[in-house]
Amino acid sequence: MRKESLCIAYAGEKVDNGSMDVNDFAPALLAFGDLVSEANKVLNHDDSKVNVYVKSNFQKGSFEINLEIVQTLQAQLSMIFGASQSYNVKEILDTLGVLVTVSGCSLIELIRWVKKRKITKVTKVDKDTVAIYIDNEYKEVSIGTLSLFRSIKIRKHVESTLAPLKQPGIDVFEVRDKAEGKVYQRVGKDEVDSFNAPTPTDTPATTTASKRHVLVHILNVNFEKDLKWRFDDGAMKFYADIKDKEFLRDVQSGRVSFTSGDVLQVELVAEQMLTGDTIKTEYKITKVLRFIRRAEQLDLPFDE
Repeated sequence: MRKESLCIAYAGEKVDNGSMDVNDFAPALLAFGDLVSEANKVLNHDDSKVNVYVKSNFQKGSFEINLEIVQTLQAQLSMIFGASQSYNVKEILDTLGVLVTVSGCSLIELIRWVKKRKITKVTKVDKDTVAIYIDNEYKEVSIGTLSLFRSIKIRKHVESTLAPLKQPGIDVFEVRDKAEGKVYQRVGKDEVDSFNAPTPTDTPATTTASKRHVLVHILNVNFEKDLKWRFDDGAMKFYADIKDKEFLRDVQSGRVSFTSGDVLQVELVAEQMLTGDTIKTEYKITKVLRFIRRAEQLDLPFDE
């Protein structure tokens, strides 16, 4: 097994006077464990595991948590005989920015640099490095750092780890090496909002549209502008915008009126939008092809 030890700490007046509730910090501690585990999945692209163990007790006036991060033997063998590029536990922590062992821009440093600004361009420098541009500024980062930065799960775990800083009396998050007296990473209350995870609306949406001719029953008619009509195509009930201006004029003038059971043959367009992990579908009727009234009499084969 490969092991690394860390000490993460939260500091501030609430910690110093012992008025904090340890249970308030439990979600942040779990988020840090999830952060390391998810980073291993993103960077190593396999089923290997990294486990995070708490190695200390909590005491009044202190909120330091000693952690042991363990990469299993199976994971190490997978790295040796599997992927062409792999990360051991020290490299994972270094790429996250919670264990500084090599030079380069970590995830935390990249988030700190970007803040809430819009990235304008990403270009490849070499097989392991990209340059991230914000207008005329740029920063070179590893492919691994970029992969972590793009992961919504990773970003949410970072935000949750730092969430205690949003409470009164908690001012600083630090990653420490107690043996050597070093502080590997420090995030203050004044910058914590920069680490908020992007929302689905911050990410580009993917859209698609399909068109088909269908028969629909009219369930509900709305004469007010911009309100949708309700239909049933035999498989589902749905709301749709009517975009056929000629048909709407006929309805408004009274040339077309409806009774229960009337059917329209229409050109139906379904537009789907994927934002984050949410799919939204909207329907619109672009053309009414035929108006079929409810049958009120039997059709018979009259001889004319």
